[in-house]
Amino acid sequence: MKIFYTSDVHGYFLPTDYMDQQPKAMGLLSASKNFQVNEDNLIIDCGDMIQGSVYDYYLMTKSQPEKISAIMNKISYSHIGLGNHDFNYGYDYLKDYVNNLQAKVLCANLVDLKGEIKNLAAYDIVEIQGKKVGLIGACTDFVNIWEQKENLKYFQVKDTLQSLIEAYDHIKDCDFKICIYHGGVDFNIEDYTIEETKGENIASKIASSLDLDLLLTGHQHRQIEDLSYQGTRIIQPGSNGGLYGEITVDLDTKAMDLKLRPVDGDFDREKFQEEIEENALINDFIDQKICQLDKDYLPADRLTMALQGSALADLVNKVQREVSGAQISTTSFANQVLGFSKDLTIRQIINTLRFPNTLLVCQIDGKSLRQYLNKNYQFIVKDGEDFKINPKYLQPKLSLYNFDFLYGLDFQIDYDQDFENRIGKIFYQGREVQDTDSLSLVMNNYRKTGVSGFDMLVDLKVLKEINFDLAQIFIDFFSEKKFYSL
Repeated sequence: MKIFYTSDVHGYFLPTDYMDQQPKAMGLLSASKNFQVNEDNLIIDCGDMIQGSVYDYYLMTKSQPEKISAIMNKISYSHIGLGNHDFNYGYDYLKDYVNNLQAKVLCANLVDLKGEIKNLAAYDIVEIQGKKVGLIGACTDFVNIWEQKENLKYFQVKDTLQSLIEAYDHIKDCDFKICIYHGGVDFNIEDYTIEETKGENIASKIASSLDLDLLLTGHQHRQIEDLSYQGTRIIQPGSNGGLYGEITVDLDTKAMDLKLRPVDGDFDREKFQEEIEENALINDFIDQKICQLDKDYLPADRLTMALQGSALADLVNKVQREVSGAQISTTSFANQVLGFSKDLTIRQIINTLRFPNTLLVCQIDGKSLRQYLNKNYQFIVKDGEDFKINPKYLQPKLSLYNFDFLYGLDFQIDYDQDFENRIGKIFYQGREVQDTDSLSLVMNNYRKTGVSGFDMLVDLKVLKEINFDLAQIFIDFFSEKKFYSL
């Protein structure tokens, strides 16, 4: 038996990253040409398919998730899991995606409170080469922390581990047992010590609690070819259609060979002609010029931006302040962003504001503001007389998006101090901010969840909500302008 495995594709179907129109060695369509479709094989995806790329964004604006389902059906997926980002566009969008899939969708910890999703199960059992192969699936339950309440209105996301334990009971007597888990590895892959304890990633707990043969992981965007944890083999195939997993299994002996395979960008153009035509429409759509800026606002390397500031971040924050009416603003950037040129296009906005966040205006006191700044500047550490990015933001998962750029404030910082005491005096419009002072701060809804150590933001009073996708807010804002400058 062979298993062909993908995860965290994020809508990168064609061989393009949409930063430009040059073809790249990537894309699900290219990976799929290597998938051997027959009764002895499984083709599995672990979720985060319907949000991420410009292709996904475009289909969202057209309310056409069934076009993503059609791609998955052409590829002949047998089983599909759900990821945290698959909830980003709400119940109806996810329902239409799932109900149009021919593959079995496995997510044991997801309850559909409306009962309209017909293609959803906790487990499945298939017979291959006279053997019973059992599969269970689940998503990280941190969806409950990250996702907007409106998008989870008709869902219940239950405890991941407990749900998998209950689902496992149905496949425990199978000859070969697989778990499709949209979550990641919580241990050091060199010495197997536990590194994460908050519960976002629980691969070790799943492997320890269940007698699994194979644990298919995702979410972290890591490239993990073959791990063994207490007898369970583990793989994770990166992200954005750059790699896929190929697992060869001898069902008689349970011997396995786990490989990550590269993608070359070539694909069956006749088979995917509809997607090629759709992509041409998308490129025309996103290359529309919508505003003239006074200059280019381009990203530098992230350390330089964090140390010296960023005109791009300032521009984003300035717009956020104007849209929200807040006194101060904060923004962060994905690991890779395109930036804005003088001739501003939709492509540049979507590839700079890459997450489907909304905006919140919150009331923050001076004490919490200081705690926030101290936490934020853990991103930078001394390296002799120089500086470097704190390795915790680089490994095990690249998380440059956990550094925020603030706007509307001045503050003193001393990198020789410990993390809790780096920030000195803070000033707003020339006046020193005291611990008991209050300011209005506009931020994205993800940061307000407090994950990644921003606990001081969780309980801030919300003064205003702007419940539109951040990229759409900026597209609408700049579309109304003929010219804009910082």
